[in-house]
Amino acid sequence: VYKRQVEHKAYGNQRRVLMKDARDDMATKELIELENYINAIWQFLPLPIAYVTPLGVIVHIDDACEKLFEVRQEEIIGQTLADFCVPTEHITRIQKQTLDFGFVRDQECILRNKTGKVIPVSISTLARRDEYNEVIGFFIAFVDIAHRKEIENTVRASEEKYRAAVEQSAEGIFILDIETKRVLEANAALMKLIGYSLYELRDLPVYDFFAHPPEEIDRDFQAIIDKKSVFIGERQYRHKNGSLVTVEISGSYLTYGGTKALNILSRDITEQKQAHELQMVLYNIAKLVITTDNLKELFGAIRTELGTILDTSNFYIAVYNENDDTISLPFYIDEKDHFDTFPAGKTLTAHVIKKSQPLLATRETIEAMKKSGEIESFGAPSRVWLGVPLKIENNVIGALVVQSYSDPLLYTEKDLEILKFVSGQVALAVERKKKEQQLQSSYT
Repeated sequence: VYKRQVEHKAYGNQRRVLMKDARDDMATKELIELENYINAIWQFLPLPIAYVTPLGVIVHIDDACEKLFEVRQEEIIGQTLADFCVPTEHITRIQKQTLDFGFVRDQECILRNKTGKVIPVSISTLARRDEYNEVIGFFIAFVDIAHRKEIENTVRASEEKYRAAVEQSAEGIFILDIETKRVLEANAALMKLIGYSLYELRDLPVYDFFAHPPEEIDRDFQAIIDKKSVFIGERQYRHKNGSLVTVEISGSYLTYGGTKALNILSRDITEQKQAHELQMVLYNIAKLVITTDNLKELFGAIRTELGTILDTSNFYIAVYNENDDTISLPFYIDEKDHFDTFPAGKTLTAHVIKKSQPLLATRETIEAMKKSGEIESFGAPSRVWLGVPLKIENNVIGALVVQSYSDPLLYTEKDLEILKFVSGQVALAVERKKKEQQLQSSYT
């Protein structure tokens, strides 16, 4: 009995050993089949893939990798990735990231193959670990991005040409994000046009510098989106200093950096508009001179006409009386001063008349002129004072004056030029009416 028990136990042990060997053989066979399957997948996929050691030594490459490197597998086995990548720091960084994190994705690198051809590639890796979780190698996939780089370079060159053209354009151009209604880009001409820097514009809703109701602005933008490209027409921007700038705008729909956007082109027609308005004012004043009999009514109508192109809240027409060196005001509208006549003396009005030169003076300018003895104080002090002489040929007969007691920036050199243009018509009106009145007096 004991002998049979020993034999049975030995048989059982032998059977277990045989079964273990069979399982090991099966595992080995399955492992070989898996390796063959992986190799078959490698050869099937068009993607260049290599398997390397943790130190970057190439162990295996697929057919696509042979084509990329233009080398046969037996020629490349044993070489390192650093032998083919320039600069070597890039591939060294990729290897370190793979060892630290187990993978990398879409890291750009430059390959130089056997023939010396330089190929830009995108690299992704995946670490292979043993049963102790130690990295024993990694797979590395290469994507040839040469064609993509060519497209990017072409687009970049095109964008640079576009940017150069935009920057050199005399017309204001900006790109607007449709969703946020904020400026993405703007050229120097636009920044100069409305007084904001690009940094300020990017932080400013478009409604803040368009001088129109939001619903009207939105209708314009929707028209551009619907028609892809459209001429909008005359609009106004609000300058940073609060003044209005008249522009003609057109727009087109585009995609900018993946963002749906509008390209807005703005042509400054402020001066053109002002020139047209000035012509209309001159025409209307000339017409008033002919059709208006009463001198005071004529001057009131002239003030109203001028009020369409500049502020005439404080306005007077002065006539110089050379005989007694006095100045009379046949017409004035003023918030503080009320004079019909006053000694010419060293007043600002007399300075303009006797110098026969226009003057735009701030309070600082006026104080400096007082200190130098050119003028003396008379009447309420102005924050800004603008006067032009009224001339008949070379003879100065008076002055046309506007002023402000509150806003030192109310008048500019452009307003001075406007008054110079108008002063000729006003002088003719004054002289004509004086002669008519003298003629009428001679008959009575």
